[in-house]
Amino acid sequence: MKKIVKTTFANIYDNPSFQSQVVTQGIMWELVEMLDKKGDWIKLKLPDGYIGWTQNFFLIEIDDDFYKQTKKMEHLTIHKPFTAIYSDEKLNNKISNASLGVKFPIIEKKDELYKVYLTNKNIGYLKQSQITETNIRKNIISIAKSFLGTSYQWGGRTEFGIDCSGLTQTVLSIQNIAIPRDASQQIKLVKDYKIELKDAKPGDLVFFQNENGSIVHVAFILESPIYIHSSSEMKINSLDKDDELYSEKLFKMVEGIYSIENLL
Repeated sequence: MKKIVKTTFANIYDNPSFQSQVVTQGIMWELVEMLDKKGDWIKLKLPDGYIGWTQNFFLIEIDDDFYKQTKKMEHLTIHKPFTAIYSDEKLNNKISNASLGVKFPIIEKKDELYKVYLTNKNIGYLKQSQITETNIRKNIISIAKSFLGTSYQWGGRTEFGIDCSGLTQTVLSIQNIAIPRDASQQIKLVKDYKIELKDAKPGDLVFFQNENGSIVHVAFILESPIYIHSSSEMKINSLDKDDELYSEKLFKMVEGIYSIENLL
């Protein structure tokens, strides 16, 4: 038997205690590798390699046959925030929420109505418009903007609360681009593609460092010199000193701007 996240999201802690720090989150349908157990606490590894502890009630067992069946099916990736899941096709009885980035096995599709498998083998229904834009960079920016209004949450990966690298990881995953969880890991994927601000395109990444030279923050370029990121809240700032959105503090922390062209 395997275990997957059954709730909208699951907080992952650095130690088996609610008093410890939330380091990341798992989201519905993510397969986890169980490493250890202490009472109701499970030590696990997420698909992105992140390791931490969570409560067993966030997880559900899934038998191998059903998991293999769903892996072969076409999947719907949630790209609209606060998507509701219903138990009926008339969408009268809401039963849960699906966060951005969740991938559901599709049983049937009628226009924008999807019949999908839930983690407990039950059937769920939800509506979602298709992504019609073929330009991946435009999609990245559109999805990033949908997070505006979201509060900053250390370790967060969803529209219910998100941190800077959770934003970049989740947005890119919706476009089927897998990157590591932390900004210090993410920069390693693009380190050979450093560019000047004038050459930056929508979706390129801005990395920020602390006084010790460690990468501690990341943002998406919206349109040079404007960038979007999660810092206290989802916000938009500028690298132009004459722009009202300019932040001198953040500007002094900029390590560099990197193209994502190699990831596309």
